Amino acid sequence: MPRTLVGIHAPRVEIGKGGLGATLDRWREDGGVDTVFVTTWSTVGYAATPHSRYYANTLLGPPVGRGDALQQWLREAAVREMAVYSALSETTGPDQARRVPGWVNVLEVDVFGRRGDDPCFRNPDYRNLWLSIAEDQVKNYPVAGICFALDRATPLTHFLSAVAVGDPARHCTPSCFCPFCQAQADRQGIDVDRAREGYRQLLDPAGPTAAAVAGGENPAVVVFRILLRFPEIAAWEQLWMQGYLGLQQQLFGTVKAVAPQVSVGWLLSEQYASSPLRRALDPLVERSRFTDFLCHATVRRNPVTRPVLGLTARTADAFASDALGATVAGLSPAEPQEGRGGPPWTYVHVGSPADVELAQAAGADGVVYTEELAPSEARTQMKAVSKTVRRRGDKP
Repeated sequence: MPRTLVGIHAPRVEIGKGGLGATLDRWREDGGVDTVFVTTWSTVGYAATPHSRYYANTLLGPPVGRGDALQQWLREAAVREMAVYSALSETTGPDQARRVPGWVNVLEVDVFGRRGDDPCFRNPDYRNLWLSIAEDQVKNYPVAGICFALDRATPLTHFLSAVAVGDPARHCTPSCFCPFCQAQADRQGIDVDRAREGYRQLLDPAGPTAAAVAGGENPAVVVFRILLRFPEIAAWEQLWMQGYLGLQQQLFGTVKAVAPQVSVGWLLSEQYASSPLRRALDPLVERSRFTDFLCHATVRRNPVTRPVLGLTARTADAFASDALGATVAGLSPAEPQEGRGGPPWTYVHVGSPADVELAQAAGADGVVYTEELAPSEARTQMKAVSKTVRRRGDKP
């Protein structure tokens, strides 16, 4: 895999006159594209052919297919000696519960005992579904890599973001307190009831946090006081992160056991860069042990400049540059790792020349054009971005 990768996220539907072949030719001519990221699993369905024999260990069964777009892209890309990466996104939300039998049984449980919208990373059926898809794809498709989009905010990060906008009750009920997570907490000696009570005090609409926000008081003081009184909250954050990273480690191991040559990477969204707490819980130097590449969202496209307890008040450009720089620096392990040729590659989503400047200033190894640049109507914009890519030396 070249360090100077120039990729593009292919839209979920075929575009352009002349079919996929003509589209690939245009992307290569206009943008110097050598790699195509094809979304094969998303909320609109599975764009490959699932093979049922790989799904015996999950009650959720094979994902629901919607045609084999992956095979079509692979066939056309091979003729042009272009690489294809499969992009797999988490499929969450109420629609999944209505569409997939048994889906409700893998959902997280919040502090009040209610089912949430997102599956629990510790649930065996959900975990095995991901592992089955990974094995299915690398055994049946000659993909050069797989990019997993599993990026989520931690329970406390949800809450702090809501406090920042003055609405601590907005979509931030902490989880997961399902039987699998509670059993793991017991094994680690974490008091489940204390963790639940601490989160509830943070959320109480008549409690100190809400009163501080309503009264104009600095909510950070109240939040920190509760966090100090209930260290179990911090322990639960780490417990949640262990389940999240544990699935990623298993996915990496599964792919490498079957096809060592296939690159495995992760999408990092804006919320990773915008949350000091998330970055503290998920240091990239540790993630590099099970990472070939990271695909970093361009934070300038959706900058989070509102203060979160006074920790992230930045200008959009400064914030974006620092976040990308921290990602690249954080991926460099202090010591060489056995069996690895060096730190993982870092690729950045770009939609404008300014995005390319930020990516290159941070030391990124390549760029991935966003879907907005894919249609034929965006040729002028893609060419403008491509000129910056070539000028910066990202591509000969």
